[in-house]
Amino acid sequence: EWICNIGWFPDTIQPAVRALLAGEDRPEALIVNDAQSGSVYAAIRQMKLGIGTDVSVGGCDDLEYVKYFEPPLATVAIDRQQIAAHLCRLIEQPDFSRAEFIRLEFKNRPSIRQNELVFAGQH
Repeated sequence: EWICNIGWFPDTIQPAVRALLAGEDRPEALIVNDAQSGSVYAAIRQMKLGIGTDVSVGGCDDLEYVKYFEPPLATVAIDRQQIAAHLCRLIEQPDFSRAEFIRLEFKNRPSIRQNELVFAGQH
């Protein structure tokens, strides 16, 4: 099972990442929350693997500091104001059921092998 809870603190994140990457059938990429990514990077480096070369790492939240990592973390920026506005409408109108698309922006950075990126409509 590739989907797992690695926790939020280095003492759970790092052993979980090392266990995931220790086997022969290891994942090519790890997708984590930006807040977890520093510990994920540390675990990958402890295993003498390269970030963005041996293992791709992608994040979610576009926290300001991840662009200063080495290599900078690829991440997804989420429009939190749009999410908050939608939640307020749901609270004010509990029967509000319209689906709403939330704008995301992918920040392509070197933590992901560039040859792995395939976008619809690109060749």
